[in-house]
Amino acid sequence: MTNPILPLKAAIRSRLIADTALLAVLGGSRIYDETPRGQPFPFVTFGSFTANDNSTSSDRGHETKLEIQVWSRDGSTKQALLIADRIETLLHDQNLNLTGQHLVNHHLVDTDTALERDGETIRVTLNFRAVTEVAV
Repeated sequence: MTNPILPLKAAIRSRLIADTALLAVLGGSRIYDETPRGQPFPFVTFGSFTANDNSTSSDRGHETKLEIQVWSRDGSTKQALLIADRIETLLHDQNLNLTGQHLVNHHLVDTDTALERDGETIRVTLNFRAVTEVAV
């Protein structure tokens, strides 16, 4: 596979689910591809992923921008930001094992905090950038 999105999602999910400290705060492996209906808070979802060609004359590769979202209803941003901080620690500049890909780098670009329209749900979005090359 040359597109890095599925390998990145799988590697990120594996890294997050393997962390007992993160799972303790979430109350289990509450890491979803999209926002679930009726699930208890807090939880983590994958936001958008955008992969752009970043090939060189010798290597095929991609630059991928990806979002990881933390959702909380704890009454303040504290819980969501603590979870986001743990995710940053687990992923920023860390090696991820990608199937069919070589991870050149992976780092946090920025973090955005928002109060949702319902007036009680906090969403923290972590925006990462990953550079990958197709493994040969």
